[in-house]
Formats: sequence, structure tokens, C-alpha cells
Amino acid sequence: MHFKNPLVGGAADRRRAATGVLSAALLAAGLLVPSAGAVPNPATATAPGAGTGTPGGAVLANGDRVERVPGRAGAFRVTGKDGERPGSYGYLATPGRVEIRPVGGKAPLATTTLATDTTGTTATAPASSAPARAAYAATAAQKVKIDLVNADHWGPSIHVWNRTTWTYYDVAEEQWDDWGTVSLPPGDYVTVGLYSNWGRASHFLAKTFTVGSTAQTVLLDAKTSKETRIAVDDTTAARSSAEISYTLPNGASTGFVGGWGEKVYVNPITLSGMKLNLHEVLEKSGSTGNLPSPYRYDLVHRFTGGVPATPVAQVLKANLATTQTSLRAQDGNSIGRLDSYADMGLNIGGAFIGSPVGVPSKITEYVTPGTAFQRALTYGNTHRLDLRTRTLAQGTHPVEIVGAAPFTPRVRYNSEYQSGTFKFSESALYSDAAGNLGKDDAASLQFRIRTGSTTLATSPVQDSGTWQATVPTGHPTYTVRVSATRHGAQSRLSSRVWTDWTMTGAALTAQSGLPVTDPTYKVTGLDWRNQAGTDPVTVSATLKPRRAGTTATLTSLEFSTDNGVTWTAPALTASGATGSASFAVPADASFVSLRTTGTDSSGGTVSQTVIRAFAGPAAATGERVGDTRISNVVVNDGRPYAPDLSPDATVKVRFTVTDPAGVAAAGAYFHHGTYDRPDGVVPQYWNALCTPATATTATCTAEVAVRPVDELGRNSLAGLWSVTAWAHSKDGSGRVLVTKAGTADLRRMTTISPDWPPMSLPKGSTYTLKPQLRVLSWISGKNLVLPDATVRLEWKKAGSSTWTTVATAKTGTDGRVSFPRTATEDGQLRLRYDGAAGLSSADTGAYSIDVY
Repeated sequence: MHFKNPLVGGAADRRRAATGVLSAALLAAGLLVPSAGAVPNPATATAPGAGTGTPGGAVLANGDRVERVPGRAGAFRVTGKDGERPGSYGYLATPGRVEIRPVGGKAPLATTTLATDTTGTTATAPASSAPARAAYAATAAQKVKIDLVNADHWGPSIHVWNRTTWTYYDVAEEQWDDWGTVSLPPGDYVTVGLYSNWGRASHFLAKTFTVGSTAQTVLLDAKTSKETRIAVDDTTAARSSAEISYTLPNGASTGFVGGWGEKVYVNPITLSGMKLNLHEVLEKSGSTGNLPSPYRYDLVHRFTGGVPATPVAQVLKANLATTQTSLRAQDGNSIGRLDSYADMGLNIGGAFIGSPVGVPSKITEYVTPGTAFQRALTYGNTHRLDLRTRTLAQGTHPVEIVGAAPFTPRVRYNSEYQSGTFKFSESALYSDAAGNLGKDDAASLQFRIRTGSTTLATSPVQDSGTWQATVPTGHPTYTVRVSATRHGAQSRLSSRVWTDWTMTGAALTAQSGLPVTDPTYKVTGLDWRNQAGTDPVTVSATLKPRRAGTTATLTSLEFSTDNGVTWTAPALTASGATGSASFAVPADASFVSLRTTGTDSSGGTVSQTVIRAFAGPAAATGERVGDTRISNVVVNDGRPYAPDLSPDATVKVRFTVTDPAGVAAAGAYFHHGTYDRPDGVVPQYWNALCTPATATTATCTAEVAVRPVDELGRNSLAGLWSVTAWAHSKDGSGRVLVTKAGTADLRRMTTISPDWPPMSLPKGSTYTLKPQLRVLSWISGKNLVLPDATVRLEWKKAGSSTWTTVATAKTGTDGRVSFPRTATEDGQLRLRYDGAAGLSSADTGAYSIDVY
């Protein structure tokens, strides 16, 4: 592929372009299961190279990443960032390499080429650029143009193979048009063209053709195409997102479109060994982020032998697997996203696709039986849980609980010790009680190694779970502390977690994996917001040594209701590595923290503290530790903000942060209603940009995405929202979260259609203005008529600078008013609506009248 002007998208492009909501950091931490059930044994699994993450990744033209999946031949996944809505990509996967490019944006983007594995282990390095594709082609002979007709697209992704040898040929696409050219020797060929642009249906067309002794044009005719989809016997269901791809007889694969839920058209083709692969997520039509669907269809289908004349797969709900998934919350009410990757037996990986979900909620899922689905739940924008791979048989299955507190560290790869060097890989720091591995991209981590009271090494505060340090050998004991602090909208529970391991020098020399023990927890008596009530709760703790053959003993379990200032030890029933304690949570407690200690048979000890492990009966509150302060919070420079349908709809929040040690990070997001029980949440996608004013003070600006349908979703939410702001100090000693730091006046946008008369009118002539007032619906994204609203007609005569109201009228049921006028002199007219609670003002601007 050839693109003259590679462009990197802005904030809105980042939001809509991700093909899977799992971030690159999550993949790098190894939190994605490579294949169904393939979870490494922590006693034997080794960490990736410290600081390197998963090998073989590459940054795409829009800033997202493509990653190889270790251990799977040819497997790859595209990873989005910021937890944003997935979009569409075009890819070509051939043995040993994958080319991938974001499609469907406002401008063509460049292609990235990645070397993939052909033997089941990851390759050593990605290919650097697309020109390597030419190596697949033989000597060219005739010029062939591949041209899309009867559809309006640009920036295509076109591929050609010889149907006898399955040699691949490089097509030079015209980036601002819908065609490409390739030179081909005589023979039989197949071409596949992917055409996808923002806000339009996509075309994914294939055709066989033969090259002889002359140049030719191969037409891909959109008129011959038909929509492809999976149809269920549920008239309320509509596509939320999809992954659609072709598999060729030689095993090569190309796709995918449908990431935004747009319609995708394919044309009939008969070709033995060719498959059209559909993976679709359906939700209730009209669902939005703040009005999510109560159900979810996760469906796959494969058309074999090419594409049939009617490429629609009919599915009966009664033939599907049915289950319910209970999604527990950690921040009151918020928006999450549930995504899945369907293993359809392709020789490659693929994309996670999904739909918004309410958190907390219980959703009914209908799933294609017998298919393995890897799944992930994203809370807001930063916290992700990699759920266990699930294969369900036809019929009804038990409820699955996801996101049960506390969120604590779990081992994904065992950290190592080799010849005096500690190599840490501690990334699954916010896994749920069921063991679903999780990571919070907005959390900061720090490692410290001590012997006795002497500090041997301390890492910088970082967002990576990998770090290494070489320390002096020969000490009788070493103590390692891994501490994590959460930031942002998902920081209400497990806001700070630290684990102290003490291990003997003798145990360290025994083998490379660290001889440490991990506490795990289960709490009964919590509701779906992970909140305790008036009845006692039972906390069970289990210590799990990482080293095979090691036993552990639980020695204490304590709780705190004042964020760890004071601790209470309830009666503990313990046996070996496991113990439990029941206690009533005080009615005035907002949160409960936990602390456990234990020993193991290698001579080591463990102590773990989880601040705000779960919620108490009292209303949730903010948090302040140390001297960090937030002030001067202003949204949109103090003015109301009315977002339009632009994907760039963001509003700026400015505030001041002070701390004696300086500011490390800060951010802001919006909630509607109370902080404890909001009825709407606009999550934070990016941390604030903070500019130091002095050594102790910074001015911070956060951009909050407020797209009407995606983030807002209900007209009743128009009006005042509360701003939650947070900040952390550079030295880690201070943090603050203010639940109502300011207000944001978010309004529905109104517009006036003016119905102006001719600009030149004879003196004394009459005319009537019949403007219409409309207001944007945050549910449908459509402009609706606005009745019973007062519209003013203003006049400014020529040579004057003063506008005068000459008439007022209220709109009727059709949103229109009527203003009869007589042309008497030159001047200007304008129409104005002053707005109301939750509604923006509207102004047509000046219109000149010339009277003759």
C-alpha cells in the first residue's frame, strides 16, 4: 500500500479508531490469554524482559498498537488506547507477516507491517515497512486496474492473489480515490478490496478474474453487493460492532470492517476454500453509554465456498447458549464496555469487539454455542479485567459474577531473581476476587528492595509493572515492597495497595523465580456495588505460594474503617494458608480496608494492605492524604457547553493543584446526581496536562469527552453536572480526590432554521419569516422540533451598531414561529433564542436586507 500523507488523528480519532479496548499496556503485561484456557502456571511461567513487555509490537499510524500473541502461529491483536470505542481496521495476514491500517477516518492513514510467527513462537523483530510486500510477487507483465464503481469511497485496501500459485501481488492504491493498480503476469487471480469511510456503510468486495496479453480494468461493482450480517429472531436487536474478514484457500486472511456497527456490503463470489467470517455483537436498538442494553448477543458465522447470493445468517435465539453476567461496580454507577474475541479457527488472531454496558448491571447474554470467546470488561477508561475464556453449549447456564471486590494483585508471570538481579513483572495488580486478571492503566507503581533497615534499590514511580535492579548478594534476607496507587474515575476501591515480601538469601539462590506468597480474598455479604450493608460480612483470605512445594500459613487478618489509620483484628478462624473472619461493618463507615500477614516454608513472610478494599454502608466520600490540594476549578471558562455531534466534542476543565513535593498527575471527570449514586457518569479518557507554575503549584487542564449519544445518552441529564477532580504528589505522600470540585453546565444544542426572504426587496413590500427551532436529542442524535419556546426577531438598521427586538413569538408544536414584516429601510435581521435550563441559546447571525 502506498500513502503519500500519513496522518495521526487527534483526540476524536483516538476515541473512535481503537479496534479493541484492551490497551497495549494490558497486553504487554501478559493479561490476555493466548489461547483458550492457556493460563501459565505462575510457578513455572517466566516474565517477559523487564521493561520490554510483549515482544513484537508496533505503533500504528493513529497511535494505537498491533501486538503479536505469543505462542500462536501468525496471531496478532490490535489494541486501542484510553479505553475508547472500537473502530475499523483493514488488515492482511499472510504467513509470517501482517499489515494493518486504520480505516474509516477523515483521511487515509499509513500501513504498518509486523512480522508474525510461523512456528508457534514469537518472531524476533517486526518488519519495518510495507515495501517488503513486493517480495511476494513474481515478475510483472500486464497492468491491471482494480476499480470500485457505484459507491463513494477513498483510501482503499486492495489485495490480489494468483489462484494457482497463491502468490501475493502488491497493489498500489490511490489514497484519495477508490482504485489501485498492479502489474500481473498472465494467469487466474482473485482480488479483495476493502472500502470504509467515516459515517458510511463499508464495502468489502471480492472478484475472480483472468489476465491475458493486454492491460485491463477489473470493476468491483457496489451495485452487485448485499449487506452481510447475522440476523436473530429479535426485532429489537441491532449491531453494536462487528469483525468481518475473508480467509483465502491458502490460509491468508484479510479484514475487518464493522467496528462502529456500520453496515457492511459484500458481493457474491464462488471460490472453493474461501470463507467469509462474521463475528458480531448485537444490543438493543437505541442503547447508549448512559442507557445501556439489558442484553447482548455474541454471535459467529462462517460462509464457506465464497459468498452466497444472500449473505445473511439467520439465527434462532432458542438455539443459542444463554447466560447472565453480573457486572459489579467500584465507582457507583458508570459506563463500562464488554468485549470479546471469537476463536473461529483462523490462522491469525483478531480484534476484540463489543458494546457498552452499565456498571453495575446484570445483562443477559446469548452466545453462539461451541465457540471459544476470550472476553474483557473495561471500567470507564482505565481499569480492565481479562475474563476467562468461555465456551458454552446450547441451553441455559448459571450467572457469572465479574468485578467482585477486593481488587488485588494476582500473579501472571513470576518475577525472577538471577545472580543478584531482581527482575519484576507485577502487572496484574487490580484483579477481581474471582481471579480475573486486571490492570489499571491510570495506576502508578513503585518497587523498593531493602535488607534490614538499609534500602538497596528503589524504582521511579512508573506505570509499568516491569522493573529490574541489581543488588549486593550475600544478605541473609531481602524485603521487597510493591506499592500501587490508583488515579482517576475508577479509583474508588483499592485506591492504594502495597505488598511486602521478605525472603531469605538462601531461598533466592535455590531457583530463579521469586519465593514469595500472594494473598487472595473473597468477601461475602456485598451487593452489586461491592458495598456492605447492615448484616455482617465474611472475609476469607488464602495465601498462595508461587514456588512449587512451598506451604504457607496465614497469621493475621485485620480491617480498618479509617483508611488504615487504626486497625481491628476480628476473631480469625484459620487453618494453614486459609482463614476467615466475620464482622459487622459500622454504619458510618464509607470504606473498609484489609490487611493480612503470613509466613511460608521457605522462611519468607508476606504482608499486604488494601486501602478501601470494599465499600461500607455510608455514602462514598472523597479522599485526602498529605498536603495535596485542588482549587480554582473552572469548566469551559465558566460558560455552558452544548456539544454537537462532532467526534471532537470535548470540554476543558482547568484547575490548580498544590503540593509541597510538586504534582505528579491529575485529572477530572463528570457525574450527574450524587457522587455515591450518580445517574450519569462521563468518564475521564486522558489525564490532565499539568504545567508547573512553581515547584509546588501546577495549572492543570483536563479534556473531558462529552459526545451527546456516546457519553451522555439521555435528555434528562442536560443541566448541571458535578466535577470530580483528583491529583497526586510527586513523592507519593499526598493524594486528593474531591467529589464536587466544581460544576459543568452541559446543555442540549439548539439551532434556528431562519427561512430568510430575498436579500433585495422593494420598499413597502411584505414578507413573513417562519423560522423553526430545533434541539439535539442526546438519545437518537437527531434534531427534534422544540415547541413552546420564545424566539426573538431583532433588527439593526444600516449605519447603526444597536440591535433592537422588533417581535417575539412562541414556537408551535412544529417548532415554528411566524413574523410578518414590511420592507421599509436597509438593515440586518437576526433570530435569537435565549435558551433555558439544559438548553443552549441559538443565534442565526446577521442577514442583510437591501430595500430599493
